[in-house]
Amino acid sequence: MSSLDDLKMWEGSTDWLYLDTVGIPTVGYGFAVPRIEMLRAYYWSREMAVVEADWRIVSDLVKGKLASYYAPFTRARLLHADVTAAQKLADLTKLLERQFKYSTHPQPAQEALVDLAWNLGLGGLSKYVSLRAALDKRDYATCARECSRRGVSEARNKWTRNLFDSI
Repeated sequence: MSSLDDLKMWEGSTDWLYLDTVGIPTVGYGFAVPRIEMLRAYYWSREMAVVEADWRIVSDLVKGKLASYYAPFTRARLLHADVTAAQKLADLTKLLERQFKYSTHPQPAQEALVDLAWNLGLGGLSKYVSLRAALDKRDYATCARECSRRGVSEARNKWTRNLFDSI
C-alpha cells in the first residue's frame, strides 16, 4: 500500500478550502469536496454554517491559483487531516480491490494505483481504458506508458511511471 507520506508529498496539506486545478473545492491532502454536504465528513475548527459559507465563497473564486491564495477568504480550518487521510486511504484500497484486483498486483503497482486513484478518483482512473486492460494482463510496461495525467507535475507522472517500470 502506498504510504500517507507519498500522498502527502504529492498532494501537500492545506487546512482551509481551496480550488484544485479543475475548480473543485478541496481541503487537506487533496480531499475533493464537490458537494457542500460532503463537508460533514470532516472535522472542522468552526461550526458547519461557517464551513458551508467558506465553501460557497471559495467555489465562486477563480481557479488555478495556489492554495495559499484562498486562505484569506476562509475562516474554518480542517482538523485531524492525518486521521481522515488514513481512513480515506483504507477505504480507497478496498475500492481498488473490487475494481482493479488491487492485492493481486506487486507492491509498486499497488502504490501507483493508489496514487492514480487518489489524484483522479476512481471514476477518473476508470477512464484510463488502456491502463486497465494492461493491468488485467499484468503488462506493467504498458501501464507505465499509459499512466500519465494532465494537471499533475511531470515529476509525479515520472514517479508513478517508474513504479510500474520497476516491476
